[in-house]
Amino acid sequence: MHGLALMKRKDNNAPFANIPSRETVERFDPTSGRPCCTAEHFQFDPLSFPRSPWNLSVADVFTTSFLSRNPAHSEKDVRDAWIRHTEHLRTRYKELGATIDERGATREVRRRRERKRNVSHTPPIARSYSQGRSAI
Repeated sequence: MHGLALMKRKDNNAPFANIPSRETVERFDPTSGRPCCTAEHFQFDPLSFPRSPWNLSVADVFTTSFLSRNPAHSEKDVRDAWIRHTEHLRTRYKELGATIDERGATREVRRRRERKRNVSHTPPIARSYSQGRSAI
C-alpha cells in the first residue's frame, strides 16, 4: 500500500506514472550521495533491474519513507522486501503495456508451468492412481 501511494497509483491495475527517462537514469551518479528521487516525486524504474544503481536508490527512498510511518520495522527487512517486490512491479508493468494477445500467451505459459509444478510435486503413488494404474 505504501508503494502504491508513493507511485501515485490507485491500485495494482492503475498505470505507472513518474517513470524516469532513460537519459535521467543513465545520468544518475550513485556516488554523489544524493538520492535519485524523493518520496514526493517517487520514480521507480520498471525498465531497469531491481539492483540497478537507480532502483537501489529508489529502495533507499522507499525505506526512509516507510520507516518514517512504521518505525517498528527493521531497515534491512524493509529495503530487502522492496527490492524483492520490484520484480513483481516490473512484471506488472510489462503486463499492463502488453496487448490482449500477449497477455493471453503469458497467461498460457504461467498455467502450463503451474500444471507441471503441480505434477512434479505430486507423490508418485497419487500420480499412478490419476493415470488409471494400480499402485500395487
